[in-house]
Amino acid sequence: MHQQKLKTSYITLSDHLYITLDIIEQKWPNLLSLLLVLHLPLLFLEQILGYQNNYDLFFLLVYFIVTTLEWITLLIITEKTVLDEKVNLELALKRAFYKLKYRSINLIIMWVIYILLSLSVLSLIFLVGSMALMILGTIILILFYFLSESFAVILTWIFALIGMLGLFLIGVSILSYFYFFSEAIALRNSKWFDALQYSLNIVRGNKFKVIIRVCFLFFLSMLANLQTPSNFMPNFPLFETIIIILFGLVANFVSYIIRIIITVSFLNLDYLKNGFPKRV
Repeated sequence: MHQQKLKTSYITLSDHLYITLDIIEQKWPNLLSLLLVLHLPLLFLEQILGYQNNYDLFFLLVYFIVTTLEWITLLIITEKTVLDEKVNLELALKRAFYKLKYRSINLIIMWVIYILLSLSVLSLIFLVGSMALMILGTIILILFYFLSESFAVILTWIFALIGMLGLFLIGVSILSYFYFFSEAIALRNSKWFDALQYSLNIVRGNKFKVIIRVCFLFFLSMLANLQTPSNFMPNFPLFETIIIILFGLVANFVSYIIRIIITVSFLNLDYLKNGFPKRV
């Protein structure tokens, strides 16, 4: 369906949205079933056990297994739809469970490594930022001596904003190289650091475009993680529970849309670099 477009050219943001909406239009029964079969019981379990604000190891384990299975299933449905291959929820779940069975440890460790890498980059940025502030403080003293106070304050804010923006872009630029490592594990069966290398290979040469998309998707993911405004609801526990569950379903469906957009982006870069896969 869309495979030739993804393989022959770097698609625009509007193409991403068009392909995503087309996938949703074709597969909405599967997506809705996935939401009700996997995520709805998880929301009920969260409410029944009272773990919404007090998670323990058991619930976190269940949450990881269910959400990872849900995510891999969505990846498989997305790529098979793009490749115009037949797929239903049962087939996608079986394939996702097989991948989860043999790739779960791989995913966990690589996610931890990516988080540590992110923290290391942020720490380095903080260190550089602190040094820059010291230099900026020296510049301010000089400006106060030679210029008026108001003009010095304006220049200080301009320098600070440019510096923060520059450091942010440097951090995102570094992390964007490895942004698709989890897709490489789930869809291409990459192992350990090969997943980081796989992501690096397909992002290289398209880093600036990926950075823009990463920032856009990060903003969307923040919207998908909004909490239910329970403080403004009537004090009826059953009503509040129903609203929380409904809100959770809607928020998770929004996360489906975001994940499909991310997957389409991965497929585009991957097909341009490596061609179509032998098997999904």
